[in-house]
Amino acid sequence: MLAEADRARAVQRLLDRAHAADRFRKKTGRCHAFWGNGTLAAAAQADGLAPEPYLSDPDYLACLGLVIAGIGLWRLGRGE
Repeated sequence: MLAEADRARAVQRLLDRAHAADRFRKKTGRCHAFWGNGTLAAAAQADGLAPEPYLSDPDYLACLGLVIAGIGLWRLGRGE
């Protein structure tokens, strides 16, 4: 798991990679070689996934909250 100070940057990087892969897929009809099909799951898997903790883990819940907030801010920034 990432240090708390690095998490917001990691979420932004994940969103940027997923978006780039989605644009690539729409343009070429193929998945991006590194970041997949444009989904967050595919972009996250590019770096390898750690075992998923239980939902009762407060640190894990904080990370999920960061991802959800990041998606909301990203969409607002795009006017969606």
